[in-house]
Amino acid sequence: MFELTQRKANIFRSWINPFISLMFVGSFSLGAFLIVYNTAFGKNPIAEVFTSAIESRTTLPDK
Repeated sequence: MFELTQRKANIFRSWINPFISLMFVGSFSLGAFLIVYNTAFGKNPIAEVFTSAIESRTTLPDK
């Protein structure tokens, strides 16, 4: 019984570590891409999306 639980824990660890490292590498790559994109084109797409979402939720509708 203990061996089965230990085996499941080992399998879980063997899948979680690559997943966490992939999330870290992905977020780092996205951040690096956004810095380069902002430097090259002078635009920040994430900020533009947030700005448009905030404006659409906070402005009053026209009558």
